[in-house]
Amino acid sequence: MSADIFGYVLQTKSDNGIGQHLESIVQSVDFISPMVYPSHYSNGSFGYQYPNKYPYEVVSAALNDGLSRGVEMKQLRPYLQGFWHTKEDVRLNIKAAEDMGLDWIIWNNSSMYDTNYFTKIES
Repeated sequence: MSADIFGYVLQTKSDNGIGQHLESIVQSVDFISPMVYPSHYSNGSFGYQYPNKYPYEVVSAALNDGLSRGVEMKQLRPYLQGFWHTKEDVRLNIKAAEDMGLDWIIWNNSSMYDTNYFTKIES
């Protein structure tokens, strides 16, 4: 069983009235898929005035927050931003997850995926 959760749930210990408490969810599912979309973090998040301009850094920071809260690597399969970004930015989202050894899911509300999203970025 898996659960999709808002990305900011990895950063907050409160459920903020949305019923998503990380420690409870992790105990109940095999996988969690936090939606760690850089565009959804408020200005100043993770120390970046405009988080959407730092896809690699924001995705990495968000996922590391989840790992520091007891999410196991084998449980973590993030949703990554496949919208409002250039193909290079989408690839940086993917690279952040892959550099951590994680599988991932890309989401685009129009279901339009450029095959260039899936070419490997050299380190």
